Amino acid sequence: MYDAGTGIATSVGWGIADFLGGAASRKLSVLLVLLWSQALGAVISTVCAASLLGWPDEPSVAIGLIAGICGGIGIIAFYTALARAPMGLVAPMSACSGVVVMAVALARGEAPSPVALVGCLIAFVGIVLVAMAEHGPRTEGGLHFDRVALGCTVLTVLGFGAALSLLDVAAGDSGLVTSIWSAVMLRYGSLAFIIISVLVSRTTIVVPDRSAIAPIAGIGVFEMISNALFAVGAAYGSLVVIAVTSSMYPLTTAALARFVLGERLSTHQFVGAACTFGGAVLLSVPS
Repeated sequence: MYDAGTGIATSVGWGIADFLGGAASRKLSVLLVLLWSQALGAVISTVCAASLLGWPDEPSVAIGLIAGICGGIGIIAFYTALARAPMGLVAPMSACSGVVVMAVALARGEAPSPVALVGCLIAFVGIVLVAMAEHGPRTEGGLHFDRVALGCTVLTVLGFGAALSLLDVAAGDSGLVTSIWSAVMLRYGSLAFIIISVLVSRTTIVVPDRSAIAPIAGIGVFEMISNALFAVGAAYGSLVVIAVTSSMYPLTTAALARFVLGERLSTHQFVGAACTFGGAVLLSVPS
């Protein structure tokens, strides 16, 4: 029950953070939302990790920086997709990062389980169904899952999948301290990439107004808490249970988008999102 409870709490936190990120990115520049939320999350997570666990001794946590660059690419693409397309479609498809993790495992000589292969097939069917509805009617808010949103979602899957694979390599068989510090370093890698993106794009850095401060702060806080819960659950409980239950975060994002923003999906989109989410859950089951 401890594993399941931790995994569910993790999924809820991630889902809320994604919803807040998508909502904030519809009012403010994606890069600015990410800059402030990632900076806040990095400071808080560093202070908490150093206070509770001390500084890490394992040099492998440096891999977290590389993972963070991949995650930075993924999260910029993710928030861009959330800002221009229904969250009920983008969130489930982003959870298919397990496809990349499985591909990396294959490259390292590991054999995926039959469950993971079935999950990959179901997720692919879901993506096809969503793509078929690409030129369907827009939502009430004028959102449309067009080719740009699809491309950003695919980039999200690749970025998140690469980041997860690198974190798995960094943690190895180490304990909680290495796992959590790898996640903290990932945040700094993402932040560095986001800062570079802000400078290259010449985005004007401004302090968010009052209406944006709360959701941006919420992104950083909920992400930090969820990452810590995942690390604790993986270190002290069943990785299988925590991986499957935490992958349910798109349900929270989609539910909030439906009841708070009033987003509605077509039949094709709903079935496609359901298939993609189901496939992502199966993909999260370790072999």
